[in-house]
Amino acid sequence: MVDSFLVQDLYLKHRKKMIRSDVQPLTCHMCKKELNGISITAKMVSGKMVFLCSHHYASKPYQVVLVDG
Repeated sequence: MVDSFLVQDLYLKHRKKMIRSDVQPLTCHMCKKELNGISITAKMVSGKMVFLCSHHYASKPYQVVLVDG
């Protein structure tokens, strides 16, 4: 699957481009799998908001295990 990105432009009254941002598909913080579902889980981990797939989601925060690598 080819990575696709959404580009959003913000214009003022005189059509001057002010902001251009690339939005990337959401991926699981643990396995980097692209998240395509309706129900996407976000968790606070180490002070950051991360997204998790259903395989890595746990209902209790202490069950989320992060592995540096």
